[in-house]
Amino acid sequence: NLPTLLAYLSQILVQLLCCNDSYIVHYAPVCARS
Repeated sequence: NLPTLLAYLSQILVQLLCCNDSYIVHYAPVCARS
């Protein structure tokens, strides 16, 4: 269903941002919790 798909895509987006050095400082806590 759509909510599940959106949740899946949002997790991928967070992971991609975490892999980007320019975002690591902001998203490191998010990566640590996931």
